[in-house]
Amino acid sequence: MNLRIFSILLALVLPITAAQQTINLGSTVNDGTGDTLRSGGAKINANFTELFGRVYVAPSANMQSFLGAADYSAMRGLLGLTIGSNVQAYDADLTTWAGITPSANVQSFLGAADFSAMRGLLDVPRKTHLRPVDYSQAPSATYEWTTDASPLSNPTQITGDFLEQYPVGTGGKLVDALIIDNAAEGVAASYTRAPFSLYICTDAPVLEIYGRPDGANSHFHVIADDVMVANIADAPAFDGTQYRCVIDFGSRKLRQIELVGFRSPPSNIYVDGQSAIAAPDFSGPTMTITGDSFSEGLTSTQGSLNIGAMIPRMLGVRKVLNSSLGGTGYSGTSAGTRKRLRYRLATDVTPYPADYFIHMNGVNDSGAPTLQVDAAAVFDALQSSHPYAKQFVWAGFNPQNSLSSDVVTAILAAAAGRTSFVSYNPITLGEIRGTGRVGNEQNNGNSDKVTSEDGTHPGPYGHLYLSRFRAGQMKPFFP
Repeated sequence: MNLRIFSILLALVLPITAAQQTINLGSTVNDGTGDTLRSGGAKINANFTELFGRVYVAPSANMQSFLGAADYSAMRGLLGLTIGSNVQAYDADLTTWAGITPSANVQSFLGAADFSAMRGLLDVPRKTHLRPVDYSQAPSATYEWTTDASPLSNPTQITGDFLEQYPVGTGGKLVDALIIDNAAEGVAASYTRAPFSLYICTDAPVLEIYGRPDGANSHFHVIADDVMVANIADAPAFDGTQYRCVIDFGSRKLRQIELVGFRSPPSNIYVDGQSAIAAPDFSGPTMTITGDSFSEGLTSTQGSLNIGAMIPRMLGVRKVLNSSLGGTGYSGTSAGTRKRLRYRLATDVTPYPADYFIHMNGVNDSGAPTLQVDAAAVFDALQSSHPYAKQFVWAGFNPQNSLSSDVVTAILAAAAGRTSFVSYNPITLGEIRGTGRVGNEQNNGNSDKVTSEDGTHPGPYGHLYLSRFRAGQMKPFFP
């Protein structure tokens, strides 16, 4: 052991109570100036008396280990002061940072609650392709369906063959456009689909969209620079004819156009020959929606403007897989071949990537304990297949104040305590209030407008309202 440390420790263990007495030896031999033998012996005795009078402290096992340490590094290890593990090693950068006092603005930024708050402090909007879609403005472009097959003069074809059943043009999945659909996302499931979306950047004042509509199921809308400009819900009935829909923006300027289709996407899109065309280049997160007919969207009043389509876009998410299936839930299922969510996860949900899940099942379910078991099984499977995904659980819908509290309790209990899960109780949040519906208003809540004539499903206003309400609750969790 280092002698310097030993002497320090010995001094601590054996405290000094008197000064050392030194024998005077004189200047030379027998010069008569030194101490006599008697006085010298007295000093010796006094020194030994002092030494033997000191209190002896028996060192503990830890002290013995410390005194027997091989070097300073071993001593630091015994004391729990290993550099780099227990204490920070010296770093010149730390010295630099320690000398900086953050300004009030920097402190506010570091203390921001979420990404949205950070953007607000910096006064920086999202990038255009990540901005939430604004559905609040009235559509501003005009459109018209016609059987006139003659396109614009000197047209430029944006896309080739979208779908195999529409063998139009020269083919090719991506021609100056970015397409999101089942094929592009590799979806081959019974009940899950990637709602059709086509993205282009163009300065064209007019778009001509060709397709063979399937009646009410051919609902689609056009979004320009993240604002819906056309809501095309009155498509002709399917009769084998290829129809043309002309959308007129009224001016020429560069726009990012998104065409969102439902069930029957178009076959071709044309612009005039003087217009510039480009495919936008962006990537973003993927979201999976699970639910029932509320989020599936089956009619022209829902279509591509139902909650399953609008909520993701209000949150800035473009890549969406919708695994909603009417008449089903975690436990409940209608007659026929429709499988409840638990028994179609392996084929319809878990094989596909997702950064976010929004679960909106519950209307078709009965209460605990079966529901809680089935919902827990769904959440267990998704936590295993997508351990890093954020999952939002909405415990059903409450049209006309009809949602059972047992259903809500069971779903929330199944989601409770799970990492990365956020749960919402639509009853306590007051999402839908009252007992009325469209055509049978009771004037006791917003259900008069939210719930459609059928007494269960949302109408067009209901879908927009519910989308805004739920997107607003979840918005703090999105960048």
